[in-house]
Amino acid sequence: MKPHFNPALILLALAFVCSLGCRKTNYERKTLFDGNYQGTFNMPHSPNDAMGSITLTISNGIYVCNTSLPYNYGAGHIEITESTLFFKDTLFLIVPAMYITGYSLSGKYNYLFDGTHLQVQKSANSGGIVYNLIRQD
Repeated sequence: MKPHFNPALILLALAFVCSLGCRKTNYERKTLFDGNYQGTFNMPHSPNDAMGSITLTISNGIYVCNTSLPYNYGAGHIEITESTLFFKDTLFLIVPAMYITGYSLSGKYNYLFDGTHLQVQKSANSGGIVYNLIRQD
């Protein structure tokens, strides 16, 4: 008697194995960014060329940032893809009247990261803010 292979079961097993691999990659990408960062930000295309300093801590998909400007704090969840960082600021939902979110990290950004230097940039149509950060640990 010949063994009978069910193609649907083979595809299901293959999809399961691939999904395990993808989860590991996403986890590795998230933990790669874990750490404490310090740096500066500026808005090069603004009339005042606004500048300031920023601290950022990322740990297990959670971030906290603080700028040198009064009332510019951010905290929440971070989603990391190969080309973007999406900062979901949950602090603003709790205490919106206590701070301004103009320069704290909130929303979607493009980034470059070499393991030590992290450059994060908002798109030009939303102010073109550029953050240059260095990992401290």
